[in-house]
Amino acid sequence: MAGNWDITGIITYETGPPFSVFSGKDNSGTGLGSDWAVYLGGNPYSSTAACKTAPCVSWLNPAAFAVNALGTYGNVGKGALTGPGLFNWDMGVFKNIPITERWRVQLRGEFFNTFNHANFTSSSNNYPVIGVSSGGFGSITTAGDPRIIQVALKVQVALKVVF
Repeated sequence: MAGNWDITGIITYETGPPFSVFSGKDNSGTGLGSDWAVYLGGNPYSSTAACKTAPCVSWLNPAAFAVNALGTYGNVGKGALTGPGLFNWDMGVFKNIPITERWRVQLRGEFFNTFNHANFTSSSNNYPVIGVSSGGFGSITTAGDPRIIQVALKVQVALKVVF
């Protein structure tokens, strides 16, 4: 019972991607519609940014940003903020059971997102809603897959081929 075990795993840890906050209005008059927002000071991230369940409605602090004034471009720089990171641990546990010299059975258990960590995503990667004038500004609307477990039984036969 103690022998013939295999364990595999893949650990992924990534910091969040950089992103910018836009005003959502063309107040600069350039016709491009991608003016930066105005950073008003304070903590740009919400004090509850460590969201535990989806939807994460408070990644950014809406009180720290405003729409740029007419004739201005805003002051939030490109890539000034960071989205939520990703932590994922997938693993597999396999028990090889020899039956005869040619036959063996393998019991497999595979776990995806083993620790059921919430990895937040949105329609634009791992970014929250980034338009100050958009509804839901600063929120992240979805999360990646929860823990998934699958179990399988595999029968293996070693064939003898003679030429």
